[in-house]
Amino acid sequence: MPKVTPEMALDHVPRDIVLCKRLIKEVFDAEKEIEFPFEKLETDVESQDAKLDTLVLYLRQVHGYCFFCGVKCEDERNLAGKCASQHLRLPPSVDRLIFDTSALYGSAKQFE
Repeated sequence: MPKVTPEMALDHVPRDIVLCKRLIKEVFDAEKEIEFPFEKLETDVESQDAKLDTLVLYLRQVHGYCFFCGVKCEDERNLAGKCASQHLRLPPSVDRLIFDTSALYGSAKQFE
């Protein structure tokens, strides 16, 4: 069974793209001495959602890392055993202010 992320802030996609790029460039690709084609991603992939999905899948398949739960394994096969075969994200549905304050005041659902 795939895992599913909890509710995400409406503006999480651009921030997660930046974080994925940093993880790839500064940590994972540097360790393996390989280079992700970021220029090709920017020119060939139009939507922000598709860019994030591509980066998350790359981290998972090439580096055995689940972006959403932070599990790192030797390869994707081991990752599937520790995390899941997939880790899907729900569509953004929580306003950032509500998302940030929900930890202080309880569930975000009570603000809806």
